[in-house]
Amino acid sequence: MFFETARLQKLRCDGIQMPPVLYVCDDYFVMRCTGESLEAVLDRSADDRHTVIAKALSVLCQMHNNGSIHGGSQIRNFTMLDGEVYAILKK
Repeated sequence: MFFETARLQKLRCDGIQMPPVLYVCDDYFVMRCTGESLEAVLDRSADDRHTVIAKALSVLCQMHNNGSIHGGSQIRNFTMLDGEVYAILKK
């Protein structure tokens, strides 16, 4: 569990849109809410689809340019809050 939280914190420190970790224990960790799934946003806003997808790709490119790999870069692992897209890390 500590590997994931350390990775989240490092990516945030490097300026990549990752949710802050609020709580860590031996069994789980809690991240700040970063809005709704990108899938739901895309279903609702057909006009802004390209902009939303471009923001998600930008976050993914920032991770890759930083030497990190997102192990599950499916659309379900991104969220959006107040116009900002966040990547959610999976094990």
